Amino acid sequence: MTAALPPVTEAVAEAYRDLFHSIRALWKLAAIGFLILVVNGVIQHVLGLDDGSERVRLLAGFLFGAVQQFLLMPYYLAVHRLIVLGQVTQSYRIVPGELGFQRFYWLSLAFDLLFFLPTVLTPLLSFARVRYQLAFSAIVLVIAIHLFLRLIIVFPAFAVDAPGASLKNAYADTKGRAWRILAILLLAHVPFMLPLLALTAVFVRDEAAARSWALYGEIAVSAFGIVLVTLLVVIASRLYLSLGDRTKGAGQAVGAPGDAQ
Repeated sequence: MTAALPPVTEAVAEAYRDLFHSIRALWKLAAIGFLILVVNGVIQHVLGLDDGSERVRLLAGFLFGAVQQFLLMPYYLAVHRLIVLGQVTQSYRIVPGELGFQRFYWLSLAFDLLFFLPTVLTPLLSFARVRYQLAFSAIVLVIAIHLFLRLIIVFPAFAVDAPGASLKNAYADTKGRAWRILAILLLAHVPFMLPLLALTAVFVRDEAAARSWALYGEIAVSAFGIVLVTLLVVIASRLYLSLGDRTKGAGQAVGAPGDAQ
């Protein structure tokens, strides 16, 4: 039997310990992930995608996001394997031929698309009243959040190739825990949201400064970004260890500590 899900505050404290441990142990991979985020943001800025039409911005944002997710996959997998298996990955290898890589990436992309859906479809509902557009967006967003909370533990299961890694098992393992999982995620991320909002407000308010300091802005946002994705990954890993009875596979050990090359 797995351990019970700890209280929210204890889970958040553990997440921060895992965050610092992951960045310290995988600092080379974290640095590569950070550079990927910076380059992605700079390319979009240089191409002037922010100045294009709404449809162009939306499509470009999704496509660049998909590429970014693909390039960051080695880091996601490494953090999951560090927390779940105790493995310290030494190299940044993109291995799309591996089943775990494929399943992790395509599910990530599916969630990106699901969260992206209201933004894409709302303009197509321009004929409808505003309240109906808002209702549609809210319904899709609630569904997306619900599915993410119920399936979050399948990502580390994919990363470590757990025998029970399936959407059905993950959904069953998180039954009755969605609100606790949401509370852990929100409380863990709140301290980072205020600085990000302040940074965004500065650039939105002063367009000239935004253009002059664009590179520095991308660096700051990317630094926050790599920390936030690491935090999300370590939380998912701990939830998997606590809740993933079926997802791990009946009678199957998760793994043993070791070094991944």
